[in-house]
Amino acid sequence: MQDFHIAEAKDVKFFAIEEVNIEGSTSLHIKGLVFHSAISVENVQVQKNQDSAAVLVAMTQAMPGLSGAFEVSVPLAGNIKTVLFGNASTPIWRREAAGMRSAVLMPS
Repeated sequence: MQDFHIAEAKDVKFFAIEEVNIEGSTSLHIKGLVFHSAISVENVQVQKNQDSAAVLVAMTQAMPGLSGAFEVSVPLAGNIKTVLFGNASTPIWRREAAGMRSAVLMPS
């Protein structure tokens, strides 16, 4: 297994962070690119906690067959109130109060 680090929001150019509803099931679709030279994405994991989900993008040295691009869908079950990114837990999505639209928070 390669030695890797987890990407933080400041390491990523986000192309899309959007809610998608398919057959009554809502997910948060996230698409981005790690902005480091000679770095690729090794894998992407979603870790669910009580009321949040964390997206962890593992980085590794660039190698054939890997790129810096990633794409992931995070299921937004009713108990998920926030979607966080990286070990720093940067919020990228928040569920608003009943009857209000949820907020997509684009990291700067």
